Amino acid sequence: RAFGCEPNRVSRLVRSFIQGSHAGGLLTTAKHYPGHGNTSEDSHHELPTVRSSREELQQIELPPFQAAIEAGVSMIMTAHVCYPALDPNGRCATLSRPIVTELLREQLGFQGAVVSDSLLMEGVKQQGNSEGDLAVQAINAGVDFLLDIADPVSALNEMERAVEEGRLEESRIEQAFDRIWQLKTTTFEKPSESINDESIQADVLPKMEQLVTSVSRDSITVASACEGQLPLSTENPLCTIVIKTVNPSGSTNEEPLAAELREHFSNCQYFELGPGAVKEEYDEAKNACQAAEQVLIGLVVKPAAWHRFGLKPELVTYVNELWAN
Repeated sequence: RAFGCEPNRVSRLVRSFIQGSHAGGLLTTAKHYPGHGNTSEDSHHELPTVRSSREELQQIELPPFQAAIEAGVSMIMTAHVCYPALDPNGRCATLSRPIVTELLREQLGFQGAVVSDSLLMEGVKQQGNSEGDLAVQAINAGVDFLLDIADPVSALNEMERAVEEGRLEESRIEQAFDRIWQLKTTTFEKPSESINDESIQADVLPKMEQLVTSVSRDSITVASACEGQLPLSTENPLCTIVIKTVNPSGSTNEEPLAAELREHFSNCQYFELGPGAVKEEYDEAKNACQAAEQVLIGLVVKPAAWHRFGLKPELVTYVNELWAN
């Protein structure tokens, strides 16, 4: 999500990433304009404010975006963040004409498509009366397409009313459409590159497998182990408890680890405890753990922008109880 904190280094990496992605036939997006690194609040839950001066923003936050523009970045995504030095009226960047049109378009020279961050986030929802109102504000600011519209029909109806009432110029909508159409044209009219499947099977895939194995081994650190504890004995019973801090929406699938353990251990009890687990499930896993000769406790912590991650206090207590017993 970020290449670092030093503007010149970030700019170099941004250019390389964009050039490499475009060479492979991909579109690219630089985010979150004009800079999200100096916030302490989470715009998924509240509206952050960056109080840096205009000079500080030009020296630190904007150079990577300028580098992205010079490298031909396809899209730029706006931040649901207020920058009083750029727009003293208190509008977040997504809804700010001075930030999107005057600075990004006219001063920095970006001619690609501007995409909003998710309109489901609380940071931007605080600045509109409805989803349709946010859509009209964003397009008026210079945003070309809107991410995460919960009720598209309602938003379109509000945009139509805004055009009829003179609050939104039809030419602005046509301009946004043209930019999106150009993205699609760039993507679908580009000649596809032929790929030799046999060469991939014979050459590339084995190298990828070797790299994956190497990275996997290097990512494991043994902090401490008594003699004879590792590796685990495949002949002795194993109890595995995997604690998942989040569940994919509606997913009941086990982690891939489950199948691997059952294949290698003749006697394997496997438990997964996710956010929806009840007391009886925790107790069953704990009892199995206490009776087992070998115990493996795994923590699946999946970072994501839209939720906090880490173990809740009650899960920390539970893991410590398993460790103590």
